[in-house]
This record gives sequence, structure tokens and C-alpha cells, in this order.
Amino acid sequence: MSSPAPSIEAVDALLTSWEERLRRMDENLIALEGDAAYQILAGKPGRRAPLLGVTEERVHPALEAVTDLFQQRDDLAEVVARARAARASISALTFWDRDEKIAVIVRLLRARSIDRGVKSLPLAERSLLDEAEHDVMVEPEALLAEMVRSFEQARDVILAVSSAWKALTPSIEELQRELQALRALAGDADAGELSEADRELTALAGLVQKDPLGCLARPEPMKIPRLAALRSRLDGDALAATRVAAALDHARELRRSLARAHTRAEAAFAAASYAVEDAAGHLSAPLDEPLLGGLDAWLEKLTSTAAAHRYAATEVGLARFCATAESYLASDRRAAEQADAALGAREELQGRLSARRAQAAALAARAGIDPTPLEARAREAERLLRAPPILLTQATRAVEAYEAAVLALIRR
Repeated sequence: MSSPAPSIEAVDALLTSWEERLRRMDENLIALEGDAAYQILAGKPGRRAPLLGVTEERVHPALEAVTDLFQQRDDLAEVVARARAARASISALTFWDRDEKIAVIVRLLRARSIDRGVKSLPLAERSLLDEAEHDVMVEPEALLAEMVRSFEQARDVILAVSSAWKALTPSIEELQRELQALRALAGDADAGELSEADRELTALAGLVQKDPLGCLARPEPMKIPRLAALRSRLDGDALAATRVAAALDHARELRRSLARAHTRAEAAFAAASYAVEDAAGHLSAPLDEPLLGGLDAWLEKLTSTAAAHRYAATEVGLARFCATAESYLASDRRAAEQADAALGAREELQGRLSARRAQAAALAARAGIDPTPLEARAREAERLLRAPPILLTQATRAVEAYEAAVLALIRR
């Protein structure tokens, strides 16, 4: 027993439902087609974007599916249009063919009314009497369900590519900024290495563009070993340059200190040599001028070596330079100290002599002793101390002898 034909109102609702589905379908297909990632991947007509690896494996079928979706949408629209035409032919005044036309509409919208072409049947699936090929007819609902699955799969692939690009682009941009920063630090000697790093970065950026899904799936972060090595070396050079600059400043200050100490040593040595005749035998002489001139030439060469970015050699040379300059500085300071000590010895003898003479004069006045014998000794000591260059050894013996005589007088 056949089921009764649906009412005209049910048919109208069915048609309205399908037309609403087609409208939403159009909106979402246009939205997918208008997505920036889709447009990049789809490329120009007949010329898709070049892809590689995982991205190629997933995107090409997705793009084919979108193309099929537009064709399948047209197939559905054509069936709905035929059903709408059949509905329009139903007159509100006559009834004799209404059921037949309603049956046509229902058949179009619910039965296998869409031709999907010819399907070949594999030999493994054929029986003895099967045809090798057969026509494939599907219901609109079945086709729609297949389209929904295809759309979701294609959409997910396109959005995954878009997300991968968004995730990977900052890394590429960071590497580009790093390369630009290294260009500012590098010298002419690094030009070849920078060019090679630039080529590697260009290749990596191209790989990200062609296989973002594959790049995103990598376990290690995107990097360019050559760029990292260059950064490490240039950072090391920058630190070495800072150390060398500080060491050069220290070396120059040390050289200035040596110049001051040398001037002081020469003056003290000259004064001691003039004032004390027998001082030269036990005083250290100031450095010879050629030694100081050698330091100046050495420091100039080290400055040139640093300017050539040969920091390791410069640091070794500066360490040796400073050690030599410090030994020279110690030598000149020692010469100045010994000369000062010789001059100080004369002044100390003069002070001792003056104090003992005052002591002897007071003692003579108090005890009524004739100071002439003592004074003769004092004048002899004074003569030895006042007429440069003095004989320090003789003057010391004379002062000590006078002191002994005064002390002997006090003990009486």
C-alpha cells in the first residue's frame, strides 16, 4: 500500500529548506574561497602555489575537494531548481495532475536523483554477471552529507596551514632581524659568512612558505646554525674588543705613570749625584731612554693589532707590555727612593749635628767647659756636610765622632 502524497504545504517547506541550505552553502564556500591562506594555496587559475612535503600531501586533496564542492553545489542547485519548476507548474485551480507533480518533487529531493557519473567496479568486487561499470545516482541528502564532511576536512587543512604560517612567521622575522643586527656588527671579513647565512635564511623562509605543516611538526625550533655560530663569535669579539679597549686604556695610563716616575727618578738621581759624591756607587740609575722609546713603539703596534680585530694576539701582547712597563715603573721608583734616601741621609746628619751642637753649647755654658775642642769637631763635620758633593761616608763618621764626644762630655 503506497503512502499518501505529502501536502502542498509540506512540499513548499521542503523546497524552502533546500533553498536555505543552498544559501548557507554559498556563504560558507565563498568565505572559504575568500580566506587569505586559501587564495595563496589555490594560486592563479591553472597554476597552484608550489608546495612540498606534508603540506603538499594534505593541501592538494583539500583544494580538489573545494573544487568538487562547487560542482556538487551546482548539482544540488540544479535538482532544487527542477523541483521548484515542478512546484510552479502546480495550479491552485486544477487538481488532476497535482499528485503526480508532487511525486516528481519528492522524487527529486528525496530519491536518487543526482547523477554522480560512472563508477568502475574492481574485479575483486564483481560477480560473474556484474557489469564492469555502472551509473552512480545519489540522494540529495546523501550528497549533502558527503559535502559537509568534505568541507570540514578542507576547511581544517586550510586553517591548519594558516595557523602554521602565523606560528612560524615570527621565527623567520626574528632570524631576519638577527641577521640584520649581525650585519651592523660584522666587518668586511665576515661578508662571505653573512651571505651564506642569508642564503640559508632565504631557503628556510621558502620552506616555511611551501611546507608550513612539515616545519611546524619539527621537534626542534627553526634556526640557522651558521647564524648562531656567527652571533656567538661576534659577541665574543665584542666582549674581547671591550676587554682590549680597557686594557689599552690601562696600558696608556701605565705608560703615563712611568713617564712621570722616570722624570722624578732622573731629577732625584741627578740631585743625589750632585749632592753626595759617593752616592753613585750604591744608587740605582734611572732607566735608559731607548727602553722607554721601545715601549712607545710596542704600544703603537698593539693599538694597530687591536684595530685589525686581532683581539687574542692583542690581549697576549698587552699582558706582556703591562708586565714590562710595571717592572720599569718599579725600577724607576726604586731609583727615586734610593736617591731620596741619600739626600735624606745628608739632611738627617745635618739635623743630628745641629742638635748636638746646641746640646754641647748649653752643657759648656752650664758647666763652664771650654767648647773649643768640641766646636772644632763640629765645624769639620759641618764642612763635610755643606760643600757638595759631600762624601757621605766621611760626613757620617765625622758626625758620629762629634756625637760620641758630646755624649762623653755629658757622662763626666
